[in-house]
Amino acid sequence: MNLERLGWSDFFAEDYQQRFSNEWNVGRVIGQGKNIYKLATRLGEINGKATGKLLFETAASAQLPAVGDWVVFGYKNGDQFAVIHGVLERKSVFSRKVIGKNMEEQIIASNIDTVFLVSALNNDFNIRRIERYVTLA
Repeated sequence: MNLERLGWSDFFAEDYQQRFSNEWNVGRVIGQGKNIYKLATRLGEINGKATGKLLFETAASAQLPAVGDWVVFGYKNGDQFAVIHGVLERKSVFSRKVIGKNMEEQIIASNIDTVFLVSALNNDFNIRRIERYVTLA
């Protein structure tokens, strides 16, 4: 898979060079489940999990990988999961306040260049909702 087509740029390459050794692979998070991340990498699509160290060292959930993030991981052929060791710096973040919690940020997606807003024209159409989405974008 071509990383440049996924959005890899000099911005991310520079952060990778400064913070990580060349022994790690890079990939982009394209899906996120409870504790499993789907990564698009040069090796193809693989599933990954964050290391205990990464989970322990993050002060807030907003520092964990999110869809759109570039992550650094280790992976050996035959492993069930790649092991995510770190998250590269984000260029942009689409986030909101976590529902019911004190001002904690929830990352919806990161490193976004283009946003499409789509709404059905059925009985659920709501112009105020579209205005909120435009404001967020």
